[in-house]
Amino acid sequence: MKATVCTLFLLLHFWVAGAQQHYEIRGNVKDTVNYITTQYTSVALVQSRDSVLKAFTRTDEEGAFVLPATAPGDYILIISHPSFAEYTEVVKVDKPVIDLGSLYLFSKTHLLNEVAIYDRHAITIKGDTTEYAADSFKVRAYANVDELLKKLPGIEVDRKGNIRAQGENVRKMLVDGDEFFTDDPAVVAQMLRASAVDKVQVFNKKTAQSEFTGIDDGKKIKTINLVLKEDAKQGYFGKIQAGGGLPDYFDNAAVLNSFKKKRKLAAFGNMNNISSSGGADYNTSSNNNSSAQRGGGEGLPKNWATGAHYDNKWFRNDAFGASADYRMGKNIMEGNSSTQTKYILPDTQYLNRQVSSTFSNNLRHNINFNSEIKIDSSSTLKIAVNAGKSKSEQRTRNEASTVTLSEKRINAQIQDQTNNSEASNAVTDIFYGKRLGKPGRTISLNLRNDYNDGTATGFVRSINEYSISQTGDTLNQRKLNDSKKNTTLAKASYTQPLSKSTFLEFNYEFNYNTNASRQLSFDIPAGDNNTTGVLNKAYSSDYKVNIMMNTLGGSFKLNKKKMNFMAGAAIAQTDYRQQDYLGTRNMNQSYFNFFPSAMFQVRPGNNRNILVNYNGQSAQPSLEQLQPLVQNTDPFNISIGNPDLKQEFRHMLGINYNSYNIKNGSYTFANGNFALTQNAITQTETVDDEGRRVYQYTNVNGNYNGGLYAGYGFKIKPINLTSNVRAGASYTHNTNYINQELNANTSQNYSLDLSFNYVKDTLLDFSYSATSTYNINNSSIRRDVSNNFWSVQQEADVSITLPWDFRFSTSAQWQLRPKIDENDKNNSLVRWNAAISKSFLKDRSLVASCAVNDILNQNVGFSRTAFNNYITDRTFLTIKRYFLFTLTWNFTHTRSSEPKNSDPQ
Repeated sequence: MKATVCTLFLLLHFWVAGAQQHYEIRGNVKDTVNYITTQYTSVALVQSRDSVLKAFTRTDEEGAFVLPATAPGDYILIISHPSFAEYTEVVKVDKPVIDLGSLYLFSKTHLLNEVAIYDRHAITIKGDTTEYAADSFKVRAYANVDELLKKLPGIEVDRKGNIRAQGENVRKMLVDGDEFFTDDPAVVAQMLRASAVDKVQVFNKKTAQSEFTGIDDGKKIKTINLVLKEDAKQGYFGKIQAGGGLPDYFDNAAVLNSFKKKRKLAAFGNMNNISSSGGADYNTSSNNNSSAQRGGGEGLPKNWATGAHYDNKWFRNDAFGASADYRMGKNIMEGNSSTQTKYILPDTQYLNRQVSSTFSNNLRHNINFNSEIKIDSSSTLKIAVNAGKSKSEQRTRNEASTVTLSEKRINAQIQDQTNNSEASNAVTDIFYGKRLGKPGRTISLNLRNDYNDGTATGFVRSINEYSISQTGDTLNQRKLNDSKKNTTLAKASYTQPLSKSTFLEFNYEFNYNTNASRQLSFDIPAGDNNTTGVLNKAYSSDYKVNIMMNTLGGSFKLNKKKMNFMAGAAIAQTDYRQQDYLGTRNMNQSYFNFFPSAMFQVRPGNNRNILVNYNGQSAQPSLEQLQPLVQNTDPFNISIGNPDLKQEFRHMLGINYNSYNIKNGSYTFANGNFALTQNAITQTETVDDEGRRVYQYTNVNGNYNGGLYAGYGFKIKPINLTSNVRAGASYTHNTNYINQELNANTSQNYSLDLSFNYVKDTLLDFSYSATSTYNINNSSIRRDVSNNFWSVQQEADVSITLPWDFRFSTSAQWQLRPKIDENDKNNSLVRWNAAISKSFLKDRSLVASCAVNDILNQNVGFSRTAFNNYITDRTFLTIKRYFLFTLTWNFTHTRSSEPKNSDPQ
């Protein structure tokens, strides 16, 4: 009996203790437009089964809240604020503390009357943000994010990795709202796997100043934010790739991503000789199943690159966040090229032909550090540091000659150059901002320092012959170049609300720029290359320019639901101090500038925007343009600096229209621009009878340019075909002097682009594009000479999934480059690639592929440019036909360890 009583007592004790178990729900409420915390927001907890209110509170000054829950179970969280749309979320309480993290509210001023949802929640529109549910779009197992983006309506990814969304270029890509390695969309899209992404958000990101103040200044950039799945934040994934081919090609890479809640860790490494990027793009691997390999740039490269990234957030409400990354890139490049330039003079024309061979070895290191400290609910401190160091070795050999149109030789040259250089740079940026109680009343301080230091040594040796005078000369010089540049900027801004929709902004900016360059030439005696040489002052200069600018400005801003307006102006005092340590050209100059600006933006409907803006700004001449140096590195093309140069002043007007309809997947964009430059810095040229060209920088008036561009994208739903049409036209008018004669140059460019894309789940992917351009170039000194040319490029790409886990892809590029005259050669080509791959293992994580680049072996690098009084054709060595065999292992370890949004094929 006593034992029974004791047992009942213990059971009652544990039941009471369980009933008194404490549960709580935590979170932090933020504004999704400005990404700032919202204070004193109402937060209610309702029991799901009977809608009974169980708890209620308000967020504190930092937007945080804590709600008690009496027992485990399902609840509905309701967040309400007069300025924001109501937020609801189902919360399952199954442990003592439920941390919901950051919860974002949508401003009513940016939200439609209702949230528009299409395709069974695959696409959701929330204010000006379009959100795609990643799992609603099929991609292949272990595909990168760029393949997912290709499936999303309104988003385009071209073969170079460039991304467009709703007709606009995407300039930033974030991961969970933060930069990841870099905000370069092409890099981020290759670093992350599609199966790790929960949502893809597309929106127009405001400037940092606008986000802080909450005052829209109309300046936005198209941004994609990748929201990761919760299970992806609790594991790691990546790939290891080994590739080798014929003749002597290789492509090896490894990438690792590890996430743990708010901590992100990533690392990569690659080595290849099929990409001409020089390791600069930090591309982790080529696409195993694609026929579009990465050859096609200039030269035959060998690349090594590695890097690591870490970022995390700590303390309550993520009060402190920091990220750091390190990157290293090494590139060895060998190449040769052939260049022909036709020069048009008032009384004659001549051709300059040049054959070059080059070798370069470049190594660079770069580190980045970023941190954000939320001092309190109203104050923020941001610190960013970027530093790098590089080392370069270059060797070039040129053989050149100049001839008349009748092939009579004017001059000839054989030249060898070597250059060894080292450089370091560091940029420090500190920002402090504080909100002063009333919405829209803020003060911010920004301090930035940019330091660059470089040194280079080398030799220039050339033998020059002049056919008309039957003379010649030789050049044997050692070059020593040192440069230092230090720029310090300090800015203070204050914003004051006049009403809920009108604001004043005042700012003061101090800018001090020190730029020093020492370029010395030493004559080396003939046959003696071991001596340091004798200083040649005629081709040497030691120069320093100090520029100090004080700017005071203000603006009036009107922010309405469907309209923004801004009008402002600034005055600036700019002082130049130029010191010539090897000469007597010390100069002091001062300028007083007035900078007007205006902006008008109207949003007549959802995803429709019209923007008109104007601003005037000055542009200082560079040190290279000012320095009184006779640069004789190329004795047939000698440049001379001009310390008497004045600053330019530019007037710029822009008009932009964008419209996007998510329901039918169509977009329209149109923009126009016009720019007028006063005191434009240009070149005055003198060409003598021996073909020697001497040019110097000078100021001219009469330079202006403008352009019109438009595009329309639409979807043919019955066959799920996406189509895009774009057209553009531009006009440029420049003036310069050639042999003391004023020359007015006009250039017109017209372009038309067509593209089509068809996707059938993961079974078939087809794309086709055609681009046509026509250029018209005229020079007033020779209106009888035509420099007009046109070009056409077509591309087709097909990828097909076959039975037994095979996939085949092929692509072809046809480039038509018509001749300019009868002496021009045919530069057209067809580049055809193909690849086949097969997946192995139960989870298909092992992929073997075989690719053939440039099957027809026609690939030749080519470029054509026309400017002022000349037109240049250049062909260069590039990667041609090769075979590449690649084995790739994709590994994943997360909660689910399975790419849920991936097709098993």
